[in-house]
Amino acid sequence: MSMLRRPLVVVLVVALIVALGGFFAARWWTGEGHRRHQAMERLQSVPGVAAVDYEASDRRAHVTLDRTASSTTIRGAIKEIARHADDDRLTVVLAVGPVHTVIVHGGEVSADLLAPALRALGSAAFLKGTDVEIGPVWDVDVRTAKSGTAITVAHKTIRALARAEVWSARLGRLRVHYRDNGFGDYDAVSVIGRDSAAAITALRRMQPLQSLHPLIGIGPRPRVSMAVNGIERAQSAYNQARRLMPQGAALDVTIGTDAGRGPRISGAADPAPAFALIRSMRSAGAKVSSVTADGRSVDVVAPSDALTAVTRALHRSGVREVTLDWRDGTTEKGSIQADVRALRSALPGLRRLQRAGYRVVWKAQDHSHLNDGPTIQVEALTDTTTGSPLDEADHGVTVMRTLRQLHWRGTAALFFAARSGDTRNRPSFLSTAAGRSRATPDPGAADDIAALRAAWDTSRRVA
Repeated sequence: MSMLRRPLVVVLVVALIVALGGFFAARWWTGEGHRRHQAMERLQSVPGVAAVDYEASDRRAHVTLDRTASSTTIRGAIKEIARHADDDRLTVVLAVGPVHTVIVHGGEVSADLLAPALRALGSAAFLKGTDVEIGPVWDVDVRTAKSGTAITVAHKTIRALARAEVWSARLGRLRVHYRDNGFGDYDAVSVIGRDSAAAITALRRMQPLQSLHPLIGIGPRPRVSMAVNGIERAQSAYNQARRLMPQGAALDVTIGTDAGRGPRISGAADPAPAFALIRSMRSAGAKVSSVTADGRSVDVVAPSDALTAVTRALHRSGVREVTLDWRDGTTEKGSIQADVRALRSALPGLRRLQRAGYRVVWKAQDHSHLNDGPTIQVEALTDTTTGSPLDEADHGVTVMRTLRQLHWRGTAALFFAARSGDTRNRPSFLSTAAGRSRATPDPGAADDIAALRAAWDTSRRVA
């Protein structure tokens, strides 16, 4: 290369380097990197800010405030950070200790409310790992770091907010929960309402329940729910909760068993009748699904061969309303939802219908069919493809005569299905247990029930 050309090459290389440097500098200056740098500088310059982290992918900044900052400093910081969020179109996660809130550009921010709430909760002595969020509708959500602490944490949270005089201003909803211990919806506290003093008193009274991991609601509709293993422990816990819960609160306890969840007892009355009924049903070979504390209403599942024993036990226990399902193994054989007097009266007929190959589903009054009595569905336990065996005249009359022996009160709506579990019920008719059939006002009724109605009316004459 000649001496004249060498300086020219050097000049061109230098010019290229300068041009490329200027190009990349211009891109950085106008690009995301520079915007990130500027946003972080502006946020870091706000008094009271301890740290800033920026996520360029979703334009989100995490800003941590000094826990020792005063409410005045935090209030000023919130206002300035909200302004930067609007200018830079940022979402800012603002944290003080374990407490955080989210400031979205263009959103409403009340620094006068948020500042004392952040400071009060940020300086509270929560266990390490506790996470507290102040939501966009001024609700507080606390995820506890340890199971069996929800009542203590809720009590501490409301006291801190009440002392800061922000609970009754607009913050009036709190949820404390621990979701990782296998208790499902339990081990949680929710508080709604502005009366912090009443909530603090209620939570302090219920502290002894904390080890039972209850679900507690305080507010217009107070509630206490628990799951307790073993019938003896469940009865003790129930009585304890009755003494400690707010007046007028709803109460329910589910008894845990080795096989899973067992009976559910509900109501504020003395639960002795309910627990006695659960034991009585076990002795009779049945399982209680749910029962009111006073033992007046119960849901029971029983084997078919225990129907008589179960009915007698229900009567002796003073039960008024029962939903009783009976089955052979896993095969459902029948169901009745009625008062116990109706069950006792219908029991012989139910057993005869089952022996004849029919399943009866008896439900409480259904006003949609203008009947003042039950709704009774009769299903053939043996599947058929050619229609119901009830269409056969002699057989139909015999079954209808047995059906009348259920002795229901009032006018029933009667449905008939060709197979068990068939949801496409054949059109029904209405009748009393001793009366003639009447057409249902249901527009789906059709002429193909003529044989059923004839069998029913004939059964009245031969009964």
